This record gives sequence, C-alpha cells and structure tokens, in this order.
Amino acid sequence: MILIIDSNVNELKSLQEEYMSLGFVVHISVNFQEAFELIKTNKIEVVLTSTVIENNSGIDFLQKIRDYDDRILRVLMVGAHELGEMLYVKHERICNSLLSKPFSRNDLMEAVMAQ
Repeated sequence: MILIIDSNVNELKSLQEEYMSLGFVVHISVNFQEAFELIKTNKIEVVLTSTVIENNSGIDFLQKIRDYDDRILRVLMVGAHELGEMLYVKHERICNSLLSKPFSRNDLMEAVMAQ
C-alpha cells in the first residue's frame, strides 16, 4: 500500500492512477496531518512525499514516520535543483530514497525494490 503526499492535486491523481493500474492500493493526501492519520489507520508500506507541503517540511514529516514505524519505506521527491542539498537526508536515514522530479514509474519501482 502506497501513500503519496503532494500539494499538486493533478499530479497526485496522475500518480495514483498510474500505480493503481499496476495493481497497487494507493492513498493520496495534500497535507501531512491527514497523511499521518492514513498511516495510523492503514497498512502503509511506502510513503512518497515532496520536500515542502503547505509550508511544512517533508523532511520533518519523514522523520516522524521513521520514529513511528521505521519499516515504512520513505521516499522524498525533490526538484533537480534540490538533489545535492538533500543527500544528507538519505545519509541520516530520514528517507530511504530520493527521486528527482520528474521521475518515471520505473524510478519509483527501482527505489522500492532496492530496499
């Protein structure tokens, strides 16, 4: 079960449709509060989020998930201009993988399978 968090509703729905067509159960959210409730009430295995949503840090949110359940795979979507500065996030195990936007369906699958 995948949870995707992003402030862009069109992008969320597109990603949801794409991964549902591959047979995944996909939840979407536009904010971290709702997303954490989904994590607590569903068997979420993968969380995919942007670095910032509604002026809130995706990095802080991924740390919260890591503290809640370290078994959840955490993937941070970053813009190409952010990639270099976000490497510390992976080094500190805040996330398991970084995906540079735009990314392909295969990029996410490779990130999941690598874990």
